[in-house]
Amino acid sequence: MACEKNKLGGKINPSLLNLEQLSYLDLSHNDFGGIQIPSFISSLKTLRHLNLSHAGFGRLIPPGLGNLSDLCTERFAHS
Repeated sequence: MACEKNKLGGKINPSLLNLEQLSYLDLSHNDFGGIQIPSFISSLKTLRHLNLSHAGFGRLIPPGLGNLSDLCTERFAHS
């Protein structure tokens, strides 16, 4: 799901968990106003590519992201 540069902000809806085959999530270049990266992202077991760079997230990365065994690409620069 490519959502980069869409001026998104606020909270990320956990309904993303309903996308059971989601393998690509790009929320880069948005402004989430310093909120923490939602821990539910760690439950997206089919995720292979995650880009949260330049998206205005807080600095803490949920520890569960390390359990996403299929994750090939992750970008958090300037989150």
